[in-house]
Amino acid sequence: MKNKTESYKEIKNELGKIRRSRRFYNRFDAPTLANEIGSIENRIMTELIDDDEKIELILKLFDSEEHFINSCDDSDGDLGDVYYGICSSFCLIAKNHKDREEILQLIENLMEKNNYGLHDGLLEKLSEFMTREEMKELYEYFMKLTMATMGDDIKSRLGIHIPTSIAKSLQDAELYEKTVRIIKKGELHDNEMFNIGQIHYKNKNFTKAKEWLLELLEKGYYKKNDVFEILLNIALDENDKKTATEYAKEILMSSMNKKNYDTLIGLIGEEKKDELKREIISAIEKENPISGVRLEFLLDIDALSEIDRIVIAKKESLNGFQYIPLQICAKELEQKNYLLSTSLIYRALINELLGRAIAKYYIYAIRYMKKLDNLAEKIDDWKNMDSHEAYKNEVRVKHSRKSAFWKKYENIIP
Repeated sequence: MKNKTESYKEIKNELGKIRRSRRFYNRFDAPTLANEIGSIENRIMTELIDDDEKIELILKLFDSEEHFINSCDDSDGDLGDVYYGICSSFCLIAKNHKDREEILQLIENLMEKNNYGLHDGLLEKLSEFMTREEMKELYEYFMKLTMATMGDDIKSRLGIHIPTSIAKSLQDAELYEKTVRIIKKGELHDNEMFNIGQIHYKNKNFTKAKEWLLELLEKGYYKKNDVFEILLNIALDENDKKTATEYAKEILMSSMNKKNYDTLIGLIGEEKKDELKREIISAIEKENPISGVRLEFLLDIDALSEIDRIVIAKKESLNGFQYIPLQICAKELEQKNYLLSTSLIYRALINELLGRAIAKYYIYAIRYMKKLDNLAEKIDDWKNMDSHEAYKNEVRVKHSRKSAFWKKYENIIP
C-alpha cells in the first residue's frame, strides 16, 4: 500500500495535469472532465489518511473551479454535480477536524468566493459538521458582510443568499424571517414564506406552520403539492383523518403515482378503492392532451382495460412526446391482446417523431412503423379508425419529402 506522501504527490500531480490542459470539453464531453475531477476527489478521500493533506487537496479543487468552468460547456450540470460531492467530502473531513477556528475561517473564505454557486453544498450541510454556536458565529459574520456590501450587486447577491441559508439550516423560523425582511426591506416572496412554514413544521409548531402554508395556498403558490405534503403530515400527526384525506386526495389528483395512491387508500380504506379508481379515470378522460404519464399510472393500479378504452376513445388527444410511458403502456397492451389501442399509441409516437423533422430520430419511427405492419396482420376490426394502410398512406402524403425516412423504411426487413 502506498504511503500517504507518495499518494499525495501523485494526486497533486494528476490535478496539475488537468489544470494545465488547454483542451475545451464540449457539452457531450463535459462528463469526461467531471469524471476526471470526481476521480481525484475519490482518491483524496480513499488513499490519504492525514486530514490536513485531504483538506489541502480539496481546497485545490475549489481553487481550480474557475479554470474548469472555462474549460467546458457544462449545460447539463455535470460539473455542478461533482462539486456537490466535493462539498460533501469537505464536510466529512471538517466534522472531526480539531481546529474549529480554522474550519470556520475556511468556510468563510469558500463562501465569499462562491461566484458560481458550486459551494452551495456546504451551506446545505452546515448542520452536519458545525455546532449551532459555530453556525451562529458564521451567520453573524455574513450578516455584517451583507449589510456592509449592500451597494455592491455581486457581493450583495452572495451575502443575501448566505445568511438566509444559515438561518434556514439553524431551523430558526424567527431568525430566518427577520433576516429576509432586513435584507429585502420587509418583502417576503412565496418561496420564503414556504421556508418559514416548513421550519415551523420541523420544529413541531403546527399552528404557525399552518398559518403560513394556508396563506400560501390562498395566494396560489405554484408548488402547491409541496404545501399539501406538509399539511398532510401535520394532519396525520394531529390524528385529523378527515383533513388528511382531503390533502392526500389533492396531492394524488395533481400528481398521480403509486405512492400517493397508496397513501390515500391507506386513509380511505380498501373498500373504497373502486370508487377512487372511477374518479381517477374520469379525471384522466377529461384531460387534453392525454398524458402518457397518467396512462402509465393506470397500469400501476391494475386498470389496463381502462387504458385500452381511453386510448381508443381519445386517440386524437394522445401526446406522443411522452414516449417512455407510452412505450411501456403499448408493451403491456400488446401482451394482453389489446392490439387496436397498441397501434394507436405507436401511431402517436410516429406522428411526434416525424413532426420533429430530426433525421436522427427516424430510426425509432421506422421501428414503430414496422411494428404497425406486424400488428395490422392480427387486427380484423378497425372499428371507427383508419386501417393501417390508410394511416400509412396519410403519413406518406404528409411527410412525402422525408426521403431519408422512407428509404430506410423500405430497406429494413421487419
